[in-house]
Amino acid sequence: MFNKLRNRFLLLNMTLITMVMAAAFIAIFATTYSRTQAENQTKLEAGSFAHTESVAGDPALPPAATSGPSLTQGAEQVLVRHASPGDTISFSVLVNGGGERLSVDSFLEMPDETYDEAARLAWQGWQQGDSFTTFDLGGRRWMAAVHDPAVQETTYTTASGDVHTIVSADTENHLITFLDVTDSSRSLSSLLLTFIIVFIVMLFAIAAISILFANRAIRPLREAWEQQRRFAADASHELKTPLAIITANADALLADEGEPAQNRNKWLGRIKEQTARMSALIGDLLYLSKAEDGALPGTGDVSAAPFDLSRTVADTALSMEAVVYEKGIRLSHNIQPNIHLQSDEESLRRVFTILFDNAVKYTPPGGSISLSLTKQRGHILLCIRNSGEGIAPEHLPRLFDRFYRADASRSSETGGHGLGLSIARAIAEAAGGNLWAESTPGEGAAFFLSLRG
Repeated sequence: MFNKLRNRFLLLNMTLITMVMAAAFIAIFATTYSRTQAENQTKLEAGSFAHTESVAGDPALPPAATSGPSLTQGAEQVLVRHASPGDTISFSVLVNGGGERLSVDSFLEMPDETYDEAARLAWQGWQQGDSFTTFDLGGRRWMAAVHDPAVQETTYTTASGDVHTIVSADTENHLITFLDVTDSSRSLSSLLLTFIIVFIVMLFAIAAISILFANRAIRPLREAWEQQRRFAADASHELKTPLAIITANADALLADEGEPAQNRNKWLGRIKEQTARMSALIGDLLYLSKAEDGALPGTGDVSAAPFDLSRTVADTALSMEAVVYEKGIRLSHNIQPNIHLQSDEESLRRVFTILFDNAVKYTPPGGSISLSLTKQRGHILLCIRNSGEGIAPEHLPRLFDRFYRADASRSSETGGHGLGLSIARAIAEAAGGNLWAESTPGEGAAFFLSLRG
């Protein structure tokens, strides 16, 4: 059940993380791609003018130039290349209405066949409706734009030295500009590859972290479930024995109504004894439930009242002297006087009784018990230490669990239901304190109760 719950959690977590990461990476890449394409297209648009320079005396000058001021004699028309290593475009090709190359303006040294193929690919894409065409040629990647009509910018100088510019549209021919986008394409491919690698690595890393935290998150639920299951089994076992005894004695009473009164009273006494045992068990369970829910007196500011903790501990030890004397146990105590605490006295008295009774039960005849109560820097510490076999290290973590006994074989000898230490810890925590045990096998055990004073 818990494995299915963990797997569902992991599936949901990884799905959400994958969607968020994929959306972020796609958005970044799409933005970068769009910006790069826009920059390349802007460069192509900027190189759409064919530029010529004419000086006086050139018969090819446009009418506007010949009708103006006189030109310098011997002038000639010179084609000024705008395609140079410092310009935005790589080269341009002037084609006619059929897409055939007329002239090339380029600073690159490439065969005429390469220019023809580039013009053909660009012209083919333009006819298919693409404003900008991207293709691979000569081991490089190119972007091309066909400008319709071709725009020609003519600059001439008059005899007096004045410079004039005429912009005219050539409706018969088209200018195709080309831009080398190999580096930008490689940058985009490298960025895409980086995103994919980072995405995969992050998925594995997040999956490992998610599994770790999922196991940690499930562990308390698993432990709580195991405790509940164990509690139900232990409670059923504790109730099963007295119920079986009650049933057997009731059947004996019903089987023969002519039994002597002495036998009938014996069976009735057993029924009453087991009923009292079940009542005590149910009472302890209810008390433990209230303690764990913080519903005991003294757990709130209104119910708490100041009392002399030193006297309460001393009175508890005094009430156990008869049992200690019967077992021949040596009792020593060091109780610091006048330690006062604001809490519920009866609840804490029950804690002291449980701890002291537990020490007496597990101390062998002729052993020793030491009791100390001290207060330092606002912290109160009670320690009850007893000699004996001690508690094995593997039992210490579960010592305060419900119905748990470190030595189940002694349950019939010591009595009880295994709820005493659970109740003691619940009361201690409800009072804002802490209860724990320390033990060395063969040297006895010690229980410590820490309270804020």
